[in-house]
Amino acid sequence: MELNMLLLMAGLMAFVAAIYSNIGLGGGVLYVPIILWLTSIDKEEAVLLSLVLVVFTSIPSAWNHFRHEEVDIKRGLTLESGSFIGAIFGVIFNLMISHDIFVIIFSLVLLGSGAKMLHYTLKGESAEKDRPGLLTKRNMVIATVLSASTGFISGSMGIGGGAINVLILVGILGFATKKAAGTSSFKTVFTAITGISIYLLSGVHLNLEMALILAPLVLASSYTGSLLGLKKLKGKEVRILFIGGLFLAAAKMLLEVI
Repeated sequence: MELNMLLLMAGLMAFVAAIYSNIGLGGGVLYVPIILWLTSIDKEEAVLLSLVLVVFTSIPSAWNHFRHEEVDIKRGLTLESGSFIGAIFGVIFNLMISHDIFVIIFSLVLLGSGAKMLHYTLKGESAEKDRPGLLTKRNMVIATVLSASTGFISGSMGIGGGAINVLILVGILGFATKKAAGTSSFKTVFTAITGISIYLLSGVHLNLEMALILAPLVLASSYTGSLLGLKKLKGKEVRILFIGGLFLAAAKMLLEVI
């Protein structure tokens, strides 16, 4: 890989990590398009590399949110039980489909997630504070079942599943936006590690050179970005960043197959 392309990738990845560490996403919604755009590696290797970067983005984000009491560990682990199963089937699915089908499905997932959050924001519904009335056993069961989709998306698309995590935590369990972001980051670490393990066991090659260069970079950017964001950003601003990132990634991916 040429030096100028590597530097461009490093800059983009650092920016994504700094922003997305504030919204409960591991950054995979943009890592995957960037990797496919700037390299010639196939989609399976792109997803595997993205999942590695998702882990290194999510850990410092989860840690900073935890220090501000914005992570619900117990419920995050409960939801992860559903994601674990979904991740296994997600990897299998990705190994079976073509590149163009992968891109189209990936884009539709992003557009759907962005549209849902945009609708939620335009309705003016507040998510600045927890809504404990929604945190029932019934809703926990529903959320855990739906979390299988986040695992599937993570395993098949390399995006960590945070896009759906935040929607589940805010819309179904009534979490405040920042708490949802922190819990999603915590949960995403385990979901991504599951996907990484399955891809490696399936014989998919990890580009160690790029991983060793980019992982420390996104780790530092995520730590700095989430630390500053927790102090500066409000819940609505976090949601706007979330929506913009999803639509941007979807547009970039769809341009590949048009």
